[in-house]
Amino acid sequence: MFRQLRFMYHAVIIIYIALTAIISIIYSRNIPNWNVGKETASVLNSVLIMVAIATIPLGYYLYSQKTRNPAGYPSFNDKLKIYRRYTLIRFGLFDTAGFCSLVTYFLTGSQQPMYLLLIIIILFLINKPTVEKFTEDFKLSEEEADMLKSEM
Repeated sequence: MFRQLRFMYHAVIIIYIALTAIISIIYSRNIPNWNVGKETASVLNSVLIMVAIATIPLGYYLYSQKTRNPAGYPSFNDKLKIYRRYTLIRFGLFDTAGFCSLVTYFLTGSQQPMYLLLIIIILFLINKPTVEKFTEDFKLSEEEADMLKSEM
């Protein structure tokens, strides 16, 4: 189960980097001609900021609520399921802001959404699912940590 989570994590990072590179190449060749106007670009940037302000802290909040009391999950499998579920929820909320950044950049050509996308990629890198993070967040016993490491 932990391998699947790490695979999904790496897939999302690769997709973001690839999409960012493709969209940047398209804009460097001046291919799109969207003409969205300054007012529309301003509205899109404002919506993007509101989405980021809502989703990024929400991802951290939901994750911390479920990992705050690891004693509430007696079995190792329950802990692993909760970790996986709420890590995916957090990444999904990060994805929402990241995807909105890509769309806003593609429609407006403004560099501001790319800065937010860079922050989101950094958040993904900081929150990489690791055995150590899981062990720390759920205060695993040595036996449980050994079970997890043997699974890897």
